[in-house]
Amino acid sequence: MTPDTRGGLLIRQNHQILMRESAGHQGGYVWTFAKTHPAPDEAPHATARRAARERLGWDSMVLGALDGVFPGTASSTGFFVLGAVGRPGKYSARTAATRWVDLDGAEDLIRQSWHPVARERDLAVLAALRDWLARSTWDDRAPACAADWDIHPLPKQRRKLPLDRTYDARAAARIIKGFIPAEMEQKWFAWFDGTVLHLHRSWTGNCIYRVAFVPDPVGLRAVFAWANRDPAQFTETDDAADATQVIALIDDLFIHAEDAAPVDHIAKLFSVLDQPNYLGSPVVVRELLQAMFTEAVLFAKSEGSYSGLQEALAITEHHFARDESYTRITGWHCVEGLGRTLIRVFPIREASEALESNILDALFALFLKARDLVLAFEADPAADWHSHGLQQLNALHEWAVTVFLGSSDVLHPGVTLADFAWQATPQ
Repeated sequence: MTPDTRGGLLIRQNHQILMRESAGHQGGYVWTFAKTHPAPDEAPHATARRAARERLGWDSMVLGALDGVFPGTASSTGFFVLGAVGRPGKYSARTAATRWVDLDGAEDLIRQSWHPVARERDLAVLAALRDWLARSTWDDRAPACAADWDIHPLPKQRRKLPLDRTYDARAAARIIKGFIPAEMEQKWFAWFDGTVLHLHRSWTGNCIYRVAFVPDPVGLRAVFAWANRDPAQFTETDDAADATQVIALIDDLFIHAEDAAPVDHIAKLFSVLDQPNYLGSPVVVRELLQAMFTEAVLFAKSEGSYSGLQEALAITEHHFARDESYTRITGWHCVEGLGRTLIRVFPIREASEALESNILDALFALFLKARDLVLAFEADPAADWHSHGLQQLNALHEWAVTVFLGSSDVLHPGVTLADFAWQATPQ
């Protein structure tokens, strides 16, 4: 059964959920969840995030999806579990009020809905969420957000510090999730908002550092930080010492910290990643996409053939979509997941309901873009292959890897194939 609408269950790390009071209690719902109808060519998870943004006022991160479709009074809905990100904004007029509550409190609010179908639908959704949370891992946790701690903004007395530190995809994922202290000895609270990591003293809530990041082919790169210079809140005045402290803090909180996940889960995770044909592994995906870049270089040098290109396209598409010797990510390697993402970021003119067609069209577009970059390099008299040509090709390659892995929205938000054009070398 295909749902008519998509909904988002917005949660925090403490498993509180944000409920909304429906304006006018339409459909017999009093306190309920955010949902909306999909826009044309909109991926299901994007619809759920938009519902949370419009009905609840929060940006969000997809943590997972509930099994099944839940019929209500006017439509059937598929729900995603979302983590609140950043800080709240305004919600639409369709919402009268919002309230963070624990799951028992959510059940009490749901029972206020006067229509029995509405009430039973939301109780079934809540039961499915409880089951999802019981099965979730440490890596599935919601990110820290501004509502998780009593905090104060960075004062106007501040100092800008240059940084240049790159973090790989695993470290970037941890940084984006932030850090909530569990005991008094953990002196920092950290939350990520858009492209900025906010670092607060946990005891006072004072913001001491704000670190700005930009997307990088391998993950995230820290480019500068603001340091608190209000002497009543922070006594450090040495810029170099602060820059060193920022990097050390990020390392301690996100890079070297012990996972809260059980050891057997981590072992299981790495055993999956180590499979030679696992399509959730960056190494495997990178190697598969390399065929498009090899063909692009051959064509740019007039050494390629259409039969060779067609063979490379067919083989690569087969590995991604149909080859039983490759292990796929459940819920991602399908039309609703990978297929919709490819349509959104590649110039695919006609959307297909077959994943194979979407992949084939995206691979061909990737080949054409790589070929054009090589041709532009050869036409640039000041360009050096290793410093310019290979670097720009690698940036395209690494972006494409994140697209096929499903992490591009986090690591490269808003970036599409059209954003990759040859950057001329200064004379």
